[in-house]
Formats: sequence, C-alpha cells, structure tokens
Amino acid sequence: MKIKDQKDNKQLEEKIQKNEKKWRELFDNAPLSYQSLNTDGCFLDVNNSWLRTLGYTKEEVVGKWFGDFLHPDWKTHFEKNFPAFKKRGYVNDVQFKILHKNGHYLDISFEGCIGYNSDGSFK
Repeated sequence: MKIKDQKDNKQLEEKIQKNEKKWRELFDNAPLSYQSLNTDGCFLDVNNSWLRTLGYTKEEVVGKWFGDFLHPDWKTHFEKNFPAFKKRGYVNDVQFKILHKNGHYLDISFEGCIGYNSDGSFK
C-alpha cells in the first residue's frame, strides 16, 4: 500500500508541475498585459507584455508598490480605491497614468478581478 501511495503522489506532483508550466506559458506569452498584486498593492507578478509595454525588467517591478509607478496625480486615487476594489472583487475601465521606464507616462485602462480563497479571503 505504501508503494502505491508513493506512486500516486509522484503522479499527482507531475500533473501539478505540468499544469503550472502550462499556466506559466499562457501567462507569460499572453498578448495583453497582466499583473498580480498582493493585498497591499505590491506586484507579485507581471507578464512579458506588461514588461514590454512599460520597459522594465521583472526584477525592477516585482515587490514594488503599484502606486510607485503611477503619475503623482493618480497615487491618491489608487490608495483610496484599492480597498474598495478588493472588497468588490472587480473593476472595469479604470484609467491611470503609469510611468514608462524611460520617464514618460502612458494612459492605461485596466480591467481587473480578484481571486478568493475558499474562506473568502483575498488570493
């Protein structure tokens, strides 16, 4: 019985790794820009389209606060509305001016949704 459990665990682990690789390839190669933020509004991940659009490397973005990339006029908007977004779970057609690495600002429109854990907490 122990050998069967080990074999089942190994097969499950391989399936999880395969699914993770597939998800990662879809995310990284999507034609639209995607980002993931934590509950504090810091970047967890961005895809290649996001990086190409804004000129940064992943290392320059991940772990940084989203507001640090916004035009100063938009930082308070984000600080005020991010908690409501987390509570509501989605946003449509949110406009921001976001800083390109070379110093100019781009007008960006966001659509967003939040994943939740089974206990209802922010994912």
